[in-house]
Amino acid sequence: MSNPPQATLPQLNTKQRQLQQLQEEAARIEAFMGNLQHQARELAQLNTSAREAQNKRLAQQSGMTIPQQIQKYRKELEEITDQMMEVRDAIVQLSYSQIQSNSSASLIW
Repeated sequence: MSNPPQATLPQLNTKQRQLQQLQEEAARIEAFMGNLQHQARELAQLNTSAREAQNKRLAQQSGMTIPQQIQKYRKELEEITDQMMEVRDAIVQLSYSQIQSNSSASLIW
């Protein structure tokens, strides 16, 4: 049984907003990961004792080393990407339902 047009359109709008929010969050995470990767490259240029001291300082500040943070945010980004795919699939289904509802309504007239 298909959704009536008046029910499908708000759902479609909600999913589109949700997709936009996920895309924005993914962009923020990607930018932050880029910053972390830059820090990791800078850290790699330090001598061993300076690198260890900097790693220790960073771990105290964030609770994780740079590689651990990168891994954490990479995992979050993968989860967001999966969510985006699910939302896109829902948008396609809702769009198809909306098109079918509109076609059925025009046949009635």
